[in-house]
Amino acid sequence: MLSLCISGLADAQTLLQPTTVSPAKSAPEPVIAAIALKNLDELQQDVIDAWEKMPLVVRRAIFVTEQPAMIGAYSERRSSVFKSGEKLLTYMEPVGYTWTPRGNMFDFGLSADFILKSADGKILGGQDNFAKVSLSSRTKLQELMFNLTMSLDGADPGKYILEYRLHDQGSDKSVTVDQPFTIVK
Repeated sequence: MLSLCISGLADAQTLLQPTTVSPAKSAPEPVIAAIALKNLDELQQDVIDAWEKMPLVVRRAIFVTEQPAMIGAYSERRSSVFKSGEKLLTYMEPVGYTWTPRGNMFDFGLSADFILKSADGKILGGQDNFAKVSLSSRTKLQELMFNLTMSLDGADPGKYILEYRLHDQGSDKSVTVDQPFTIVK
């Protein structure tokens, strides 16, 4: 897919080579703009085609200092060490989810289960369908973030693993993400 995109970008750059434009004109020629948009649409369709064939995966799964308002606008937490009673905020960027057509819309989304484990893998608790995000769009959006907040009030100091299992709402795809962390007094 990468070579296809690079090739497409090279074609777009060739088509967008500067042409002689009088100094009074500053806007791109309409024909050039239409070619660039067509190339962009073709490249976007290549991404969609690859996306639909891939498994559900998580591009980023990190602890953050606060829940971001939009994808990519996160502040990564510098440490996975938390004080007793402090909330664990997780930011995830899932990719490879399914778009389900519904009229002129596409539905997509995920649900999440969690399991809390000790550092040696012993299951301490968990919950199925702990969180869910469902969205609809007229286009096959490829930007989705999942913010998860975990409160572990009363957990003893020690090392733990927070396991999230994400389930695609439009298929049987799923992915597991482990986040090791430590609780201190």
